[in-house]
Amino acid sequence: MQFITLPFLSFSKQIAYIPITSIEVYIILDILYTFNYYSKKETVAYVMKNTIRHHRYLNNEMTQKRLAEQAGVTRQTIIAIEKGVFNPSVKLALKLAHIFNCKIEDLFQLDPDD
Repeated sequence: MQFITLPFLSFSKQIAYIPITSIEVYIILDILYTFNYYSKKETVAYVMKNTIRHHRYLNNEMTQKRLAEQAGVTRQTIIAIEKGVFNPSVKLALKLAHIFNCKIEDLFQLDPDD
């Protein structure tokens, strides 16, 4: 038996030590690697195209800051959505469509390959 430190199980400043076998170590590492691989891949693979920047321009060249304030999010969120790094929640997508007085489909489009 060997011990592995799992910091995500720690409370306050104490660290949990759990006795496990070598096979269990490989299983845990495989799970963590798989989760990390798919979470990164999902972030990139399923981001929708958007026309937020175009709609900001059409609305008196609205700034990202002003749009963020109206939508109740940070400017960094708007930047991430425009760059295609982040998919907004349904609630945020509805807010953005309401702000621009358009349909959600006018703001966000799925990639034809998806």
